[in-house]
Amino acid sequence: MSKLQNFGPASIRMLHAAGIHTEAELRALGAVAAYLAVKRASQDASLNLLWAIESALTGRDWRTVAREDRTRLLLQLDDMQRLLAPAVGQCGSVRSTWRLLIAQALHAHHGSIATFRRRRVPKKCR
Repeated sequence: MSKLQNFGPASIRMLHAAGIHTEAELRALGAVAAYLAVKRASQDASLNLLWAIESALTGRDWRTVAREDRTRLLLQLDDMQRLLAPAVGQCGSVRSTWRLLIAQALHAHHGSIATFRRRRVPKKCR
């Protein structure tokens, strides 16, 4: 992960604390899901981390991402937060639900919102 641009030691620590240890895991989740994982693990992350993750994944400068992709990323963030709320409410445990959602996204080899829509609530929690 240290080879990706725009990540300092603090950002890498936050990603590791959220269970994201490799570039492959980061790419599998995508910027928005990875950012939400960090937010769930630690409330210290700002939106600058979201811009940095997206810029690392796309190879663009984080300021360009913040300027050009801000609306798209914020809409995806809002969608994903809405999708997670019912799943967390039904299972009762934010941490276990979030870990399950991350695992499902990693197994699907991408972190698109469609993955979360199909699998947002574990079968045992329905």
